[in-house]
Amino acid sequence: MSDQPTLALQTIQNLAQKHPVEFHQPGEVIFRADDPGDRVYAIVEGCVEISWGEEVYERLQPGCCFGFDVMIDRARRRYCTATAIEPVKLLSLDRERFLLAIQEFPMFALEALHIMDQRLRSVKTR
Repeated sequence: MSDQPTLALQTIQNLAQKHPVEFHQPGEVIFRADDPGDRVYAIVEGCVEISWGEEVYERLQPGCCFGFDVMIDRARRRYCTATAIEPVKLLSLDRERFLLAIQEFPMFALEALHIMDQRLRSVKTR
């Protein structure tokens, strides 16, 4: 997706210096559809594929975030599967760290809302 909404990569890199990161190898599943979720992810390096069932929905690059839905509704389960398609470094924020990140970088919240809005529009026009 060339018009993929992204957070400023510098913001993600700054957050990654203060918060946990995860590393995943190509083919490794980060989470599966219907898994319970407790964190949001931002791509620092690498590429992640988002799929619904057998259909690849999008490929996310550095600066992209995914998994916000579980931050809004704690009882919600994942609706898609996220898989690393090359070595990937992810900023990993649980609810508490997500709220701290918003306090530390207020633009993070606005950029996150923009990403969710763009993805919703994309789904509606498919």
